[in-house]
Amino acid sequence: MKYQLCKQVQYPGLERRMKLDIMTMSLLSKYVSLIFPDYRFEKILLEFERTMSMELDFTQEAKNSERTTSCFRKNDVVKVPHVFWELTTKEVLTMEFCTGHKVDDLDFLRKADISPTKFCWIMVFIKNWTQSLDWTTVSCGKH
Repeated sequence: MKYQLCKQVQYPGLERRMKLDIMTMSLLSKYVSLIFPDYRFEKILLEFERTMSMELDFTQEAKNSERTTSCFRKNDVVKVPHVFWELTTKEVLTMEFCTGHKVDDLDFLRKADISPTKFCWIMVFIKNWTQSLDWTTVSCGKH
């Protein structure tokens, strides 16, 4: 079977820049806590760093995509692109290219007789449902 591929490529040096940003925020947080002693930003910074590290690992995103695929395998409305593991690394995500329309294409939704309001509620449900399963890195972007 032939596929058209879609690649998501991380900017070179992004992880290094993220670590520098974390160090800068940590330093600023310490200075702010001198002025506002009750201010405790350290826990938020730790969580931010953990989450950003996961976001920068495209193999994690690929794993979450496969989990989402298994949950929606009997659903003919939700399409989750196939992951090509042999072409995927921490910095490069390679998936099946899927044609379609952006979720904010109101003209298309109306022409297809799809209620934008109902569609919005479905998208909110899917996003909230996956988050309730602690799938913190499932992407439901409008792309």
